[in-house]
Amino acid sequence: MKILVAVKQVPDTATQVKIGGDPKSIDTAGITWIVSPYDEFAVEEALRIKEKRGQGEVVAVTLGPERAKETLRSCLAMGCDRAIHVNDPGLADADTLIAMQEAVERVTVDESIGRYCVALVTATRTHPHVLMGSSPRGSLGLLLTGSAAGLILAYVVRFLAVGLQTVEASLGKIPPSLDDAARALGAHAGTALRRVHLPLIRGGLLTAVVIVFVETMKEMPATLLLRPFGLNTLAVEIWERTSEAMWQEAAVPALTLVGIGLLPVILLIRLTSR
Repeated sequence: MKILVAVKQVPDTATQVKIGGDPKSIDTAGITWIVSPYDEFAVEEALRIKEKRGQGEVVAVTLGPERAKETLRSCLAMGCDRAIHVNDPGLADADTLIAMQEAVERVTVDESIGRYCVALVTATRTHPHVLMGSSPRGSLGLLLTGSAAGLILAYVVRFLAVGLQTVEASLGKIPPSLDDAARALGAHAGTALRRVHLPLIRGGLLTAVVIVFVETMKEMPATLLLRPFGLNTLAVEIWERTSEAMWQEAAVPALTLVGIGLLPVILLIRLTSR
């Protein structure tokens, strides 16, 4: 079995990064380059898989200029069996993801793994309701990651208790005598719910909706892990820009998030004050 690990050379976290003359690039003068820490974790996991199986080959691949070879040397020092450096001038100005995809497509992998990946992708595309699949290691892998269904499910699990607590508090204020009176007057359960309970807990329901909405807007960990590819929420936009010290660019989504969070609160105050 061959395990391919795509690694990237990034500036050292202790390096002061400055924007270059081109707004789309950084000033590389005086920068110390290292292997991305997250890619190091991937290399370590690949080596553990190889050690557990007792056989296989771990191949590190990177795309970049000549200095990117230092990244591959670090991977070889960690225990990788081979390293592949892609330095194609035609990919110099390409988008990073597209360039890496083209680089990966040039690497030959074991035929059995290739057949498995094709079969797994085909099965999940043909049957959109299939959520689980067998991984090459024989265990079940959750395929909800990167889907809207997985993200919505995470939101429901995360904020269900918040909404229920508010609604239950409102229901607890309704005396049982109202239910007895409604039944005595011949009202069915659905009628009692519609004409007695819902008007009395309207404030609690609206409060629950507002709380869940605001919490969902600023939720970030679950969104980062489960969001579909290319989907950025306001919270993610703020995190990405502030992590790169782009404070001015982060101001717009931050103010937008605050404004969107205030609107339902103001609306709720007006509705409940009537």
